[in-house]
Amino acid sequence: MHGYDVVTCDDHKIGHVVDERDACVIVEHGHVFKSKHAIPRTFTSVDDTAKVVTITVTKDVFTSGPKVSDGEFDCNATMRHYGLVGGLEEPDTEGYGETVPTDPATAADDSAVAQRAAMREGAADDGAAPAVHDRSRNALDPTGVTSNH
Repeated sequence: MHGYDVVTCDDHKIGHVVDERDACVIVEHGHVFKSKHAIPRTFTSVDDTAKVVTITVTKDVFTSGPKVSDGEFDCNATMRHYGLVGGLEEPDTEGYGETVPTDPATAADDSAVAQRAAMREGAADDGAAPAVHDRSRNALDPTGVTSNH
């Protein structure tokens, strides 16, 4: 793939392939001030007969990604930029179903769940049942005398 032209999804030529490392393709672009950016192979489509690599993102998304400079390349930073989970740490919920306080699946406050359950059963925290009206109120007649049944 080295030397293949790189084209965006909206048919703009942005550069050519200069290297392939890990799960990324490194593209050099620019005419006067050249720079190199990496893009995950997941976002590329290769046409070997035309020697063209088509990327599925726009030029703006591509150029806003992490740069490759002096041969230094961070694949994890590139994956994070494109929304891929490559290189992230294991979640805090590993194990035998045990969770940790920072687990997003754990409810923030269990007292609210208990309060809603008590309300469904007809009892509030203070022991008083919620008011039940047999007529719907309106702004002009708050007592409900003129309400329809």
